[in-house]
Amino acid sequence: MNYSEQIITPLINESVKFAQDGNFRKTQESLNRLYNLFNKPGGGKLITSYPYKQELGESFSMMLEYDWVHDSDIREVWAENGFYCFIKAIREQENATAESQAVLMLGLFAHLYLGRKSLMPKVNNILATARRRLEPIFTLDDYNHNAEYLLNQFAFMAVYGARPLIVGNPETLDYYTERFTDFENFFKQSVSRREFMQLNPFSIFNKAKFIAQIIESILNDM
Repeated sequence: MNYSEQIITPLINESVKFAQDGNFRKTQESLNRLYNLFNKPGGGKLITSYPYKQELGESFSMMLEYDWVHDSDIREVWAENGFYCFIKAIREQENATAESQAVLMLGLFAHLYLGRKSLMPKVNNILATARRRLEPIFTLDDYNHNAEYLLNQFAFMAVYGARPLIVGNPETLDYYTERFTDFENFFKQSVSRREFMQLNPFSIFNKAKFIAQIIESILNDM
């Protein structure tokens, strides 16, 4: 067990327990203690070295949901860190199956629902730099439409990647639709984006991976 696991796992488990118990205030306090681990020099490496990226990504999603600070800059950090965790988990999952990847894709989709607006500044900055460098991983449409267009691609990819889970267990979506009033609309919009249906899902994921790698380098330099 590495150092990051020793100090992060208990707080993740604690915040999940409080949330399951319906204790809103205790959940916020536990998530705040978790966030404070990262909000200091070297805190980024705790995130990148933590082995259970799915659970950590879900914790950043919870921070967006249980927001106790209402600060746009901090929400950007939570959104970026969670996005990195989910992409890293999808990319590196051991013994992956369609079903296990679908679970991660649904987690990514939920994170995008909660944090897509907060992700836009970072994604726009990355796109602007990539455009100056003529980075070929992004298309002309990506550059012309900017972050919202790219994040919509990621949501489209995630919702279709989650299909094995949703088709086999339709009630899976009930958790989100009962919890978030406009989740169903976001889901329907993401499924129906015909402009992305001809895109290669691997090319979309490579764009997400590119962004996640940049976030990772920033975290490691903290």
